[in-house]
Amino acid sequence: MKKNKLQSKHGFSLVEMLTAVLILALMLSFLGGGIVVVKNAYENITLKAEARTLLSTAITSISTELQQAKDIQNKVGTNGTYISFYNTGREYRMSLQNRNDNIYIVPDVGRDTIPLLTDKTITNELIPYLTELEYDGNVFHCVVSINYKGNIYEKQEIYIQPINEQ
Repeated sequence: MKKNKLQSKHGFSLVEMLTAVLILALMLSFLGGGIVVVKNAYENITLKAEARTLLSTAITSISTELQQAKDIQNKVGTNGTYISFYNTGREYRMSLQNRNDNIYIVPDVGRDTIPLLTDKTITNELIPYLTELEYDGNVFHCVVSINYKGNIYEKQEIYIQPINEQ
C-alpha cells in the first residue's frame, strides 16, 4: 500500500523547496515594493500639506504688512527696484524682500531686519518667495511661491488693498 505523501518521512524534494523559496521571495518583493510606494506617497502628501500651510501663513503675514502700508514709494537699491512704505502698525518705513531663504521685513534705516516667517514655520527645506510686488496706486499685487529643492511647489497670486492709503 502507498503511504500518504504528507506522512512521508523523506522530506521535501529539491523542486518543492525551490518552488517554496521562489514564492516566498516573490511575496517579500511585492510587500517591500508596496511599502516603498506607500512611504513615498505619504512623504509627498505630507510635503504638499506643509507647503500649503506655509503658503497660507506667508500670504497672511504679507497681507498684514501691506494692509498697514502708507506713503508707498518705488525705490532703487543694490538688488534693483523695490517698494518702500510706512507701516502704521510698526510705525516705521520698510520694505519686504527675499533674503536667506525667507521673506524679510527690511526697515529703511535704524532697525534690524526681521524674518517674516519663523524658523519653526519653515520646514522640510521649503522656501517662501515674494515676487512681482507692485503697487498701482490703489492695490498691491504680488506672487507668493513656496519652493522645494529649486522648483516651485505651491504658488498664489494675491491682491491687497492698504487700509490707510486713499
